[in-house]
Amino acid sequence: MSSPTPVRDGFRAIWRQPSIFLAEISWRWSWGGAAILLTGLGLFEYLHTLIVTPTDLMLMRLKHPLAVSRALADIFHGSGPRVIRTAIVLIPALALLWTLLGALGRWATLRALVSRVTPDWLPMPGSLRSLIGLHALRVGLALTGLISFFGSVLVASLVSSPKAPHAGLALLLFIPLAILVSMVWTSVNWFVSFAAIFVLRDGDDTFASIETAVEFFR
Repeated sequence: MSSPTPVRDGFRAIWRQPSIFLAEISWRWSWGGAAILLTGLGLFEYLHTLIVTPTDLMLMRLKHPLAVSRALADIFHGSGPRVIRTAIVLIPALALLWTLLGALGRWATLRALVSRVTPDWLPMPGSLRSLIGLHALRVGLALTGLISFFGSVLVASLVSSPKAPHAGLALLLFIPLAILVSMVWTSVNWFVSFAAIFVLRDGDDTFASIETAVEFFR
């Protein structure tokens, strides 16, 4: 008989208790559906604010690349602030929704898994609040990683200019920076995700659970 493995035990737990898998899928699909809906509504409202003049329509009907690009430039000219205002509203709303849904989903799935491994385990008070803190921290890390990627692009662009273009050198500088940002972000995000187990099992708070995860890894 083959020795048990965590992967096999995980699939066995899902097979015997499908509600664990359904709970995980439900909160992820709920957030994904809400993100698509809100993004679509925001895009619709943004497009509704654009002004298309008769001249722009005439240029579009010509179907010439230069005429079409000129028309699009006129249509989207000055619309940048509206995009920024939409993003200022949309991104925090999606981040808050992901934090709440993720904490609830993780609380439900981990509670079921921990109770299977430890039958006499009792839920700790305040675990949901600590999970919300962990997911809020993950959102902050994701935004920090995104900003770091833009920073990598900015740093790489400093070695190239319109008067002295060095696209190859800029690319060689960007790739190591992007890899470094990815490695740091994925590592920290893994520890924060792993810490959720200790929130449910031991009742640790947000930062204590991260410390426990690091100690467990070491």
